[in-house]
Amino acid sequence: MPQTDEEGVYIAPQLRLAERTLVYDKERDLHVMWIQGVVVLPVGATLELCNPHVNAEVIGVRLLPGSTSHPVGVCLDVKVPHEYWQGG
Repeated sequence: MPQTDEEGVYIAPQLRLAERTLVYDKERDLHVMWIQGVVVLPVGATLELCNPHVNAEVIGVRLLPGSTSHPVGVCLDVKVPHEYWQGG
């Protein structure tokens, strides 16, 4: 339920953003990496991955809601080529 002050005015929550970004393979439901810093890339941007060297495409950007043990964070959903998970 939304919080309101004594006059019934809505009080917007203030959430602290984590200082890292999750890169997430949306199709395979797997973490690809954590980036130390808040990185918000546009849909269509590419990320170079290593071992093997392939490009992952950003297909979505999400704000993760956080919890008592994990702060709010940014998630880049990416499309990762099959070769990355097969090791080449």
